[in-house]
Amino acid sequence: MTIKDVISSGTSGMRAQASKAAASADTVANASTAGHKTTDIQMVSSASGVGVTPVQRHYVSSAGSASTTTSPTDMMISGDGFFMVADDTGEMLLTRAGNFIHDGETGELKNAAGYSLLAIDIRDGGQAGDAAGAAVPVRITAEEAGSLQVSSDGILSYADANGARHALYQIPVATVPSPDALTPVSGNAYRPGARAGEVTTVLSGADGGGTIRSGYLEGSNGNVTVEMTDLLIARADFIASTKAVQVGVEMLDVILNMKK
Repeated sequence: MTIKDVISSGTSGMRAQASKAAASADTVANASTAGHKTTDIQMVSSASGVGVTPVQRHYVSSAGSASTTTSPTDMMISGDGFFMVADDTGEMLLTRAGNFIHDGETGELKNAAGYSLLAIDIRDGGQAGDAAGAAVPVRITAEEAGSLQVSSDGILSYADANGARHALYQIPVATVPSPDALTPVSGNAYRPGARAGEVTTVLSGADGGGTIRSGYLEGSNGNVTVEMTDLLIARADFIASTKAVQVGVEMLDVILNMKK
């Protein structure tokens, strides 16, 4: 190795520890964010053999703690699986953030990130109990919104003036073979892809999927104590890397001064 390698190794260490600190800080900042999943930065040797390369690992499959709410459209999935949602372009994404509310302008159920809940329409001849049906954005009227309920099998219903309940949609649970390989996007959502495997929709509580629980939210799966400890470790390692760069620069200065 050369003096240049000393400086390069130290510089790569600084970059890697800055990434580690940023990931821990993000987890701490999102400690109260529904459905947030932690990202860890793991270190591997650089391909050149000099320095270190940070690699992201997403802990999507690890569940956060449950908390109760007073809203029936706040939902969590107890067990494996995701809610299917759509962004403004209509792209289907997956999320564990089930803090949905009725949007009076569009009639849709949207979570805090603005993603629209997708479900199977069973009002007009749709068949309840069929998870293979086409999932569409949930749209309900203002009158229906005031009496919504979600059952453990994912049936979204409302009560008419006489108190009789009417099914509107069946909310499926989406699963993938490798959830930790999903691609994160903003708003605590994930884009399916080849690495994660094919998306399969199942009924709530059936065929290996989790059970939808109305009136609950899943919190962040991060541990603030662990992340604060990791921040301190990253800070110490960052300082050590700066010292390596400093030593390399000082050694280079000695060589340059010898030529004068």
